Amino acid sequence: MIFRLLPILLLAVFCTSCTAYIKVVIDEDPKATSNEGFQRVGVFNRTRQDPNRPGVSNKTIIENNNVAVQTSIDGAFNSMLRNNIWVQEYDMDSIGMIVGFDWDILDSLGRADSLDFFIELGSIEFKTGGTGSLVALITGQSSQVRQKLNGLMYVSFYDLDLHFVQELLTVKHDEEFPISLNPLEAKNNARSKRAAVERVGYQLGFKASELVFPHVVTVNRQYYKYGSKSINEVRRFIANRQWAEASAVLVLTMDDGKPSKRGKELFNMAMVQEAQGNLDQAIELAERSAYNCKNTNAKIYLRKLQESAGIRVDEE
Repeated sequence: MIFRLLPILLLAVFCTSCTAYIKVVIDEDPKATSNEGFQRVGVFNRTRQDPNRPGVSNKTIIENNNVAVQTSIDGAFNSMLRNNIWVQEYDMDSIGMIVGFDWDILDSLGRADSLDFFIELGSIEFKTGGTGSLVALITGQSSQVRQKLNGLMYVSFYDLDLHFVQELLTVKHDEEFPISLNPLEAKNNARSKRAAVERVGYQLGFKASELVFPHVVTVNRQYYKYGSKSINEVRRFIANRQWAEASAVLVLTMDDGKPSKRGKELFNMAMVQEAQGNLDQAIELAERSAYNCKNTNAKIYLRKLQESAGIRVDEE
């Protein structure tokens, strides 16, 4: 049986070794549409849970959400202030916007405080998970485990000038916190979780405000090491981040040869263009690799590029 599987295993190892990964620093556009050169922003907070709302029956959920609400506002404010933006919180209940939104109210507030747009911090969702607690309890290896708190917030933006709404963008943040397996430590466990909720809430608010600013981020990018003479040549340039040199080699050969070879060279060229900040060219090259040359890896990469460019694509 092992001899029958050996060719398949060797093929899998060979295909895996054809590619490598490199960390690339790229410019990422803002996820949210905002006025260029904006200076003044209003923040609405809809994150408070209503105990009478269907699906909300756990008192702990409501309390945790309200804890996160307070710190999310702090995070949103600090993000804006760090970028020298004036920001003001508005109480939605007091202005009558309990459900939906009203452009007359928004315009009135905007005129009064010379606002450029509003950010709405929407509902927060939490999930708690952990591993190893049962094993640790049975074996006695540990009296404490770490749990992970996953937080997600929905965010919307209201452009006062264009009356444009950008709804239900999401931000996520995870935090680990210690939990004792001793039943007598229930109060300490509750405090530990509450502290994690506060940290998650702050980071969610901070990330929500950051959606309107461009970023420099580091991403892990795949590239082909083997497949043609030019790919063999540029792998050293890519590994050393010599993007101009890699482009000069690939541009001479990426339209020649068999589709499988072209697909790999186009893929590498797309990655090189993204690394140089040429996102439009990278998307075009990835599309050619994915659809003209039937490169499966390029289809996955193309989706990442489209997400970076803020292009919404329906799932295939």
